[in-house]
Amino acid sequence: MQEAPSDEPSNEPSTLSSNSQDAAGSTQVKRDDQFYFHLVTFQVEDRLFRVLRDRFVAESEVFADMFKLPVPQGAVADGESDAQPIHLEGISKDAFRILLSLMYNRKSPTTIEGWVSLLETSQRWDMTGIQEHAVSGLSELITHPAERVEYARRFGIDEWLLPAYTALIVRKRALTMDDVKFLGIEDALKIASLRERTGVKYTTLRIEPRNALSFAQVSPEWMELAQATLIDVEVTPSKKA
Repeated sequence: MQEAPSDEPSNEPSTLSSNSQDAAGSTQVKRDDQFYFHLVTFQVEDRLFRVLRDRFVAESEVFADMFKLPVPQGAVADGESDAQPIHLEGISKDAFRILLSLMYNRKSPTTIEGWVSLLETSQRWDMTGIQEHAVSGLSELITHPAERVEYARRFGIDEWLLPAYTALIVRKRALTMDDVKFLGIEDALKIASLRERTGVKYTTLRIEPRNALSFAQVSPEWMELAQATLIDVEVTPSKKA
């Protein structure tokens, strides 16, 4: 394979010989451990992206493990040049660009579609920090309880489920066709049944952008019933005074 251009990262040892000379001979110049960055080339669909490899190592265990794989002696690792990029499958160039915009430009999405794209990508590559950021961003835009249930089920956001179910059960307005569309028939029937069985007094709900739906004046016994009926988790009986 042809040698990479002079501005490409090389596989040379981390200690380089300087042209300058001192009384003891040649001066040894070392690459800084913290501020000597490696570049990597990815190909997504028909587009090449050349970015700092270190950020992918820091954000993703998947990429960190991949870059630890040994390279055969005399070979050039994938991603070292445009001629030999790392091919990323199962993702669009637009979705990858959304991820890079956050990683390198600190630019977050502004739409639900953008946040969903970021969440899907971060889950694919085990980018825990970015995944948490995407969930927080979605929480500000998705406020309809039934819709929160749909996204919680789709992306495994368990902390959204019980508060969203509670909001649907205690509200005065009956379930709508939009609710059923988001919930599915099974969950909608469970919620309708709970609304009839509990007889809980309606309470005032409020939406806090960065948190789940908050509520008050709901008895512990009723909470256990809702949790056991709608969510597959272990429930500890409440202690009565």
